[in-house]
Amino acid sequence: MREDCLGHEVDEAKEQDRGIRLCIGNDEFSRAQNLALLLTSAIQYCWRSDQRTQSVWVEVRADTERVLACLQNDGFIQSRKVKISHEHYVIMEFARDSEVVVRSA
Repeated sequence: MREDCLGHEVDEAKEQDRGIRLCIGNDEFSRAQNLALLLTSAIQYCWRSDQRTQSVWVEVRADTERVLACLQNDGFIQSRKVKISHEHYVIMEFARDSEVVVRSA
């Protein structure tokens, strides 16, 4: 997380925290069920690959309102908004002590 260009914007990120850049090219895959399954798998991987990881951070384009709403519904907390070049991003955090939410189909 700390090595990423947007990771430098997150002072509260710790050395062992992980980051995910969320790029979804097809609208069908940005539906709530698909996002919940994708994020649950990614978060579980981060927890299991390094027990020191306390937070998983996601950076997503600020204009993807449906994706941002799904992330908030799944327990992510918005940390900040960042502008890099001509793109606006939202950086969100999911802490280890949060509940993982998986919606039913």
